[in-house]
Amino acid sequence: MNRVNESSADVYVEDVFRTEARDYLTREEVRALTPEIITERLYALKPFIAAQAGETERRRRPSDEVWRAILKTGYMYLAVPKRFGGLQASMMDIMDATLPIAQADPSVGWLASFVVMSPRPAAGFPIALQQQLYGSGQSPVFTTVVSPVGSAKKVEGGYRVSGRWAWATTIQFADYISMVCRVENGEGAPLRNFLAPASSVRIMDTWNAFGMVATGTHHVVAEDVFVPDTHASTANYGDPVWYQDVRSHHSDYDLFLGPPAAALALNVTIPVLGAAQGGVELARERLLGYVRRIGGLPEREKMSAQIRLAHASSRVMAADQLMRHAIREIFTMIRDTDAESEDLFHQTRAWLAETCVLCREAMNDLTLSAGTSIFYQDSPLGRAFRDVLTGGSHIVCDYDVCMQAWGQKMLGIQPEHRKGYGEREKIRDEILATTKAHDYAVRLGQATA
Repeated sequence: MNRVNESSADVYVEDVFRTEARDYLTREEVRALTPEIITERLYALKPFIAAQAGETERRRRPSDEVWRAILKTGYMYLAVPKRFGGLQASMMDIMDATLPIAQADPSVGWLASFVVMSPRPAAGFPIALQQQLYGSGQSPVFTTVVSPVGSAKKVEGGYRVSGRWAWATTIQFADYISMVCRVENGEGAPLRNFLAPASSVRIMDTWNAFGMVATGTHHVVAEDVFVPDTHASTANYGDPVWYQDVRSHHSDYDLFLGPPAAALALNVTIPVLGAAQGGVELARERLLGYVRRIGGLPEREKMSAQIRLAHASSRVMAADQLMRHAIREIFTMIRDTDAESEDLFHQTRAWLAETCVLCREAMNDLTLSAGTSIFYQDSPLGRAFRDVLTGGSHIVCDYDVCMQAWGQKMLGIQPEHRKGYGEREKIRDEILATTKAHDYAVRLGQATA
């Protein structure tokens, strides 16, 4: 499935899924959808996804059959704007639809949580391109890569893009890839996004992880890929100019208007929560029949096991409610102000980081009464444990960073990473003018440390 480059030690992934016309729903089928119908279909699909979870992990990606089954529920139309025939669903609806996938297999839930949000990064590209992508009733999958920054050279009719990017979650299922690049020549913003077919980049086999094994969060390489002018954004994803463009086309869709860090934190936290919810149920089922070899007493009759199960369940329930509260606050802020509130930004990031910690603590509790065999590679409960730890470690939910920032705001102190923000932007512009794209991120970090 993978290919070794004879001239280097690099191994490239060739085991990919590319969406075909038969994988999309008809316009009539999409018009009949509601978020509730999609969620009901996904709960019905849980046993099938769960039954394939072991093979999914061994293969390090979901099978075509699992992925097509998810596509056929209509899941990918949840975040497509109404102007393109989609459901334009709320974040709460997307959370409710994603949780059953993550409960069945957290790696698949992680992928789903990112692919369903594909229309959000697409929203900053020219509206004619968006119409081309979605106007015919399709719901393509995007992978967005931001670090390190690539390079784009202006040529007649477009750009030549090259670079190597890390953390390309969803790339094995992507139809398109959006790459952040520094424009080496030409006019416009120095950092921009460039959209190309996913087949135009190579996937490096770099994701060999302890948990979330089947997410395929590999590195990707682009080598002199031509991107037409029509497929270039006017600014970098997350830049204020980007959101001006988004608001000009999608001012009626809250999901597209919030700060990118908050949106990414939601993408990350949903599958972690679903993994912990699935873990509680797996632990309950195991305790019903588990007897330790020493002692002979059924584990379900032990007070300690009963307490741990109840404690873990309560923590996960609290995590669910905390996350829903964060979603309500984030989107109330967006509707009321149409702008980022720094206080609420830090507060909700802290809540989402706490959600991940509650899930991790719950899984730690559950392992104490489950026996050593759950750490076999093929144990569903062990897999849930590994997936919660791995998913919850994502930088956007870094507990120390998020909690320190919110604690500082509570005490009237400017958060450390916001100090000298204007100076950082000045340094960024200076570096962009003098540095090759591949060195940009490293130099910026050193200069502002």
